[in-house]
Amino acid sequence: MKAAITAILLASLIFMVSACSLPGISTATGTQSEGTPQVSNLQEGSESINEDGSGEDSASAVTLSEEAATHAKLVKVALYFATEDNSALKQEEREIQVTDGAILKACILALKEGPETEGLRNTIPEGTVLRGISIRDKVATVDLSKEFVQENSADGVVSRLSIVDTLTNISGIEKVRFHVEGEDMAGPDGQLLGDIIPVVLNEDGTQASDNQ
Repeated sequence: MKAAITAILLASLIFMVSACSLPGISTATGTQSEGTPQVSNLQEGSESINEDGSGEDSASAVTLSEEAATHAKLVKVALYFATEDNSALKQEEREIQVTDGAILKACILALKEGPETEGLRNTIPEGTVLRGISIRDKVATVDLSKEFVQENSADGVVSRLSIVDTLTNISGIEKVRFHVEGEDMAGPDGQLLGDIIPVVLNEDGTQASDNQ
């Protein structure tokens, strides 16, 4: 009689233990069994463009990297060219080749090549040579040859602003300083230009009223 009761109690205990086990989980190892969905790591859908030219193709998302690449890549950037009458600066998005991470140099060389859009003109005087370019404290210093200096003050202003707005469109560049033949560039009045901020433009490329 006692043996029969013991057998019944043991059978009941085994049933209770098995009933507490959750589907899909092995009580022996605690791991998921086959048929249980697995969740993979999610990856971000976009990357910023570093100075080596890798990553996202948005013109407004270009950023600088301390390390340059050792090869060339195509990068989409925003270049600014003047209208024929100098009344506006128009943005032209274009893919340019960036070699060894020199994206600022590539932008200026693309400006020198001139626009692809009808109604816009080249803002950099013919014969201008890019002598050097450097970055410090978010200021890009562009050293150009003497051909960059123009007698027409309006043309000179537009030329500088086309470079300023192009380079400051790159994240990490907030101002541009111009050198001519290694010396700080001065305006028609002889005053040094110093660090130049980008001009705020309306949708039609004309200067916005909130420019200081």
